[in-house]
Amino acid sequence: MIYGWRAALRAAPFFMLVAGLALAGCADDDPAPTPTAPADSTASAVTARDAWVRATPGEDAGQMTGAYLTLNNTGAQDERLIAVRESVSKKEFPVPVEELLARYEQLYTGAISDVLREFALLDQSLPGHLRPLRDSDTVAGIAFTVKSAPNVKITGEMTFRGQMLDEMGANHFVVWDTSNDERATLWGGVMTATAYGKGVKAACIDGGIRDTKQILEKPFPVYYKYRIPNGSLGRCLITHYQIPIKVGDVMVKPGDVIFADCDGVVCVPRDIAYEVLLRAEEIRENEKKIFGWVANGETVKEITDKGGYF
Repeated sequence: MIYGWRAALRAAPFFMLVAGLALAGCADDDPAPTPTAPADSTASAVTARDAWVRATPGEDAGQMTGAYLTLNNTGAQDERLIAVRESVSKKEFPVPVEELLARYEQLYTGAISDVLREFALLDQSLPGHLRPLRDSDTVAGIAFTVKSAPNVKITGEMTFRGQMLDEMGANHFVVWDTSNDERATLWGGVMTATAYGKGVKAACIDGGIRDTKQILEKPFPVYYKYRIPNGSLGRCLITHYQIPIKVGDVMVKPGDVIFADCDGVVCVPRDIAYEVLLRAEEIRENEKKIFGWVANGETVKEITDKGGYF
């Protein structure tokens, strides 16, 4: 993946859209690109060229538009675009992790998603096809990421899988990117028993599971895409673990907070996990008031005048 991004930056200049720029004075009605001189490359090997801004017609003119440019990295070093994408936060939480997760488990994914929207993070909910094995489960944990892909190879798989399991531990929430595999199962009864015994909180598999009866014998939440009897050996191969992965539109990094209930799974970036928790707790208390107003028979206007919502 690193080399893929490097190639894109060095050899094949990529086209980048920067949406939602608040710009004033963009009244030029001609949308044709206006070439610009390359940025000063003495401090960086990244240059920008062919930058232009499309004029916004109608009532929104001068308020919102899009900027377009081509970026090219001719240097030998990864630029911050790559560094930020692949970095993994080690930020410490201001409270013990057990307390943080227990407080998250008193919430619900809708409140967390609303708070993330306030942080301008609109794509933190994992795909809606991921369903809970039990609707009653509500669980929070620290992301332990796994990446696999369809592959007929068998040699070495059990050794690598064993290494991965050895590194799983207390409070982890396994999030598994299967590279859109549709034939194999990546999680079953033995994996559940092993993970549960190590103190892992839950697993979210963007692919198949099996041994459902055995899984249900443990108080271990599992979220999954489909069920099928096929095993994994000879059908898929674990390629990485504890790296940034992408599940649907969501970038999940080791150490992020994963929260799930009967409505789905949400990823909270580690750097803002405590701030999101505090704000979500405020929303929970506010909604208790709103439900009380509704129960008392207050009108919609009375409720909205007091800051309520629907």
